[in-house]
Amino acid sequence: MHREELVTARRKVDYYEETVLPQREVIGARALEQYNGMLIGAYELLETRAAQIEIQQDYVEAVRGYWVARADLELAVGGRLPEAGDPTRAASPPVE
Repeated sequence: MHREELVTARRKVDYYEETVLPQREVIGARALEQYNGMLIGAYELLETRAAQIEIQQDYVEAVRGYWVARADLELAVGGRLPEAGDPTRAASPPVE
């Protein structure tokens, strides 16, 4: 049960990192270009930025959920989980 929660949380974090955040960056950059070209107004640009911030907050919640699930699993197994080999992954287990 705890392992499935951890795997699900890791996949959600990966989805945000690989898909959602890069897309929102592109959308934000395009909106800024349109604003600079006077194709959209300040309110549209601010709405785009607000949506980008909301997505970033959702990502932070996903990361928090991952670490909570990891802590629950460590508690259930009675010890620390092995760290992954990739140091950029912040000691996350591989997803199967």
